[in-house]
Amino acid sequence: MPSDKINANENGNNIEYTEKEFCKRFNFTGEHIPKCAFTWDDLVYIANDYNNRRITIINNEKSLVNLFQEAMRDKVSGIHSIRSRTKDTAHLIEKLIRKTTPEEKGSNIEKYEGINKGNYYKFVTDLAGIRLLMLYQKDWELIHKFITDVFQNDKNNYINNNL
Repeated sequence: MPSDKINANENGNNIEYTEKEFCKRFNFTGEHIPKCAFTWDDLVYIANDYNNRRITIINNEKSLVNLFQEAMRDKVSGIHSIRSRTKDTAHLIEKLIRKTTPEEKGSNIEKYEGINKGNYYKFVTDLAGIRLLMLYQKDWELIHKFITDVFQNDKNNYINNNL
């Protein structure tokens, strides 16, 4: 029997939320979920799907960080330090509710038009992030060259073309 709880990894801790607990945790009223683009069952499905995808996202993030660390060690990139993170499940669900609830501060109904439980990951463009820091402004050119030498700029891979 499918669960009616969201299983979320939050700051390294596994937490299960009922709908009521989730709303309390993120200061949502009982009106948010009925007004957003998803049912609670959809959100539970998305949480489970994202928990499975998150492993791959974390591994890809680690691979990219390692690539940039090698460049940093070789002093060919202009990179001083690297920070990275992967969005946790609870905050993904919170964002989906907030961004698809009309009249909610920060909502963006137009951007999220057509979103559903099968394509949410194509709309949310900050599931993972890597920040490269440099000491000198002029180093942006080295970093840019390194990135463009390593990664092909293929417009077919842009998020907007994947919808």
